[in-house]
Amino acid sequence: MKQENDPAKKKEFLDAYKKVRKPTAPSERVIPDKRRKIEERENLRDVQDLKDLKDGSRSDPLNPSGRAAIANVRARVVVTGKVQGVFFRAQAQEHASAAGLTGWVRNRGDGSVELVLEGPKEDVRHVIDWCHAGPPAARVANVEVFWEQAKGEFTSFETKHTF
Repeated sequence: MKQENDPAKKKEFLDAYKKVRKPTAPSERVIPDKRRKIEERENLRDVQDLKDLKDGSRSDPLNPSGRAAIANVRARVVVTGKVQGVFFRAQAQEHASAAGLTGWVRNRGDGSVELVLEGPKEDVRHVIDWCHAGPPAARVANVEVFWEQAKGEFTSFETKHTF
């Protein structure tokens, strides 16, 4: 069989294809050297932020007194509702580990799930926000958060046994 090379049919096919095809995000086109410079600039900014916090020249929302600031916070979170048997612990561990947090998660005897999260406040808040919804099968009724000062006693995020 010989294929037809009719430009009108070809244009019609391409127009129909464009309507059906899902648009994709434009690819990131950053030259590696430029990317490295951007990362170095961000790292310098982070270092300067820490110096400002230690000097007390900029106030930290966690430490309004202006004394030497601690970069990490600790939150104990108790989630109630239908949160056991729905992979809540496993997904909480995934979210916390992905955010670079340390601590643990466990089921409690009363049917709730308890988490202890340590790390930067923004990352801890992100995981707490996720706890309000949980995995798709969960039905979260309440989330209690108890803020504490970070102790730095954890090296990773792990799942503990039910207590």
